[in-house]
Amino acid sequence: MILKGGSKLAFKKIYSFFNKHWILTAIIITIPNYWFIFLQFYGKTFELIKESGELSYLSSAVFYILFLISLSFALSKAYEDRYNANSYKSQLYNVKKQLNSYKFILSSYNSISTKEYSRILSELSLKKSIIELLDTLIIPTTNLDNIIDELTNVLSNFSKITNKNDIAVSIIVKRPSSEEWVFYHSQNMYNNISVNNIINSSASSVNQIISGACNTLFYPDKKSALKKGIYLPDLKDKEFDVKGSIFCRNISVSDMNQAIFVPAILCISTYGVQLCENDDELIKNLFLNQIIPSFEKIIKIQLSYYYIKNNEAKNETAV
Repeated sequence: MILKGGSKLAFKKIYSFFNKHWILTAIIITIPNYWFIFLQFYGKTFELIKESGELSYLSSAVFYILFLISLSFALSKAYEDRYNANSYKSQLYNVKKQLNSYKFILSSYNSISTKEYSRILSELSLKKSIIELLDTLIIPTTNLDNIIDELTNVLSNFSKITNKNDIAVSIIVKRPSSEEWVFYHSQNMYNNISVNNIINSSASSVNQIISGACNTLFYPDKKSALKKGIYLPDLKDKEFDVKGSIFCRNISVSDMNQAIFVPAILCISTYGVQLCENDDELIKNLFLNQIIPSFEKIIKIQLSYYYIKNNEAKNETAV
């Protein structure tokens, strides 16, 4: 049985009344039983039952009033029990979703650490000098590739996107040496749009971040961003009729005094499938407040290495 909004509200108010006045409720529920017992023994004496055995108008009225009160209580309680059961299922689903997101993140961290540790052991076995080791171990691009792969895995497991090729992750940075914006990492995204156009066009999501309009931009439905004039579709978007999600965040490397060392923008785009529905607050919260922050820090570490390597090369050239 499907209840409309007014009926649901009425049942909740009735149950709330009964629950609040529980002593009165207990009395009302037991009265029908005692009423019938009373009628059996004293019904004819007080003329509540006719000589023919039928109920008088008064006793009939009392019976129907008690019946309606009992029925109201029974229906409101049944509705409340069902509501609580559905609420419990919803809470259980939310908890499972959160636990799964933690599991995916921890699994990715383990994979990243395992790969990095194996690479370090491999370099140590070559018995290189400390300078050579630092030079070969600090390779931001290689490390970042592993991190982005794991981020893609988490997003694929977390959402309904079964094909990881439909998730694109890009990082755009400003080179410390030349002040030029470049793709530091690009994964099947913006393949037909120049960096200059992405940075300078007011119709670009990235431009919204760089211009300071916002620090984070997330549209579960790209078409909403397109209608607002803050999304530039690429070739793959045309293939999927601009169906998907767009996310951009300022992940610049800066110190406590807000001195920026590496200006950087993280972009995530999906094609054909959204990361979540527009009204799914649970998924949006997990994505924005758990998954992204978990990867943001380790990405920033690699961008810091990028800054160090660039300045090291710059100093060597100067010498």
